[in-house]
Amino acid sequence: GSLGTLGVITQVTLKLWPTPPARGWFAMEGPLEERLAAAERIRAEQWRPAAILLTPGRLSVDLVGSAADVTAPPGTQQAQAPAEPTGRGLVDAGVAPVAVAAVVRAVEALGHDYVAEFGVGQIRVAIETAADLDGLRTLAGTHGGHAVVVDGPDDLRADPWGAPPPGLAIMRRIKQAFDPAGVLNPGRFIGAAG
Repeated sequence: GSLGTLGVITQVTLKLWPTPPARGWFAMEGPLEERLAAAERIRAEQWRPAAILLTPGRLSVDLVGSAADVTAPPGTQQAQAPAEPTGRGLVDAGVAPVAVAAVVRAVEALGHDYVAEFGVGQIRVAIETAADLDGLRTLAGTHGGHAVVVDGPDDLRADPWGAPPPGLAIMRRIKQAFDPAGVLNPGRFIGAAG
């Protein structure tokens, strides 16, 4: 999450899980309100879906587990995993999980390509212009969230973080403690703290 501004990974220990006996993607298409209702129903009724993703015109569900657990939820059929959104730039908007539906309504109304993680609060949105970025930041901020530029040309990456959060002074002290020489991804830290 710090994009290399607070540390460097020098050793990794991984906990591996066995490959599940069965895995499947299932999807449905339809109006947004029907997809939102189906997503909420699946989240509440399905035993631990690995992912519930909303994209323009589609709801996708990833199920893993025993063969008995990997069956199409009502109203869905077997499908492929959704693709990443495409555009000049990619922005990750983070909001509280309860705000995902409201943000998706607005993003879809604007015609942006996106992938929203229902129940998580992460929405990756494809944008074309700096005005799109400003609008997305305003939208996320309205719902208590943020929007960070993940990828794009220089004009979209000029300010990857957006407005500094209220705790910026604390963040700067943490940055100074972890990286006193300022060598970890210089110029990338939030609030232009270098």
